[in-house]
Amino acid sequence: MVSVVQSAVKQEKQVSSKSTPTDLVTEADHQVEELIISTLREQYPSHRVIGSSTLALCHITSGAAEAYYQYGLHCWDIAAAAVIIREAGGYVIDTTGGALDLMSRRVVAAGTREIADYVLKQLQPINYSRDDLP
Repeated sequence: MVSVVQSAVKQEKQVSSKSTPTDLVTEADHQVEELIISTLREQYPSHRVIGSSTLALCHITSGAAEAYYQYGLHCWDIAAAAVIIREAGGYVIDTTGGALDLMSRRVVAAGTREIADYVLKQLQPINYSRDDLP
């Protein structure tokens, strides 16, 4: 994978704008993104990204997803979904394995405690600034 990225960067000649004038995207960016996405699809064919963290969390309650984890969410992304999941009998916890801290900007949710524990073992800690700090 590293050689593909290095090769893509060496041949870079064009730069385009993505969503804002300061968000520049190169052809190498597109190639790296496609490589990462295709690798994920091969290793995790049932991996889903739906664009709404709250909805993705709620998919646990219907059985459409077994687990969900995310770093960097805000309290408003997690709060309602946490209530819904818990009321349906699911588990919502912090990525450290402790009780959910809405201001920590990190969450693991699953239909069972066993699945939540499995997900926790796979994660590496990432710390974001808390929602309750300036």
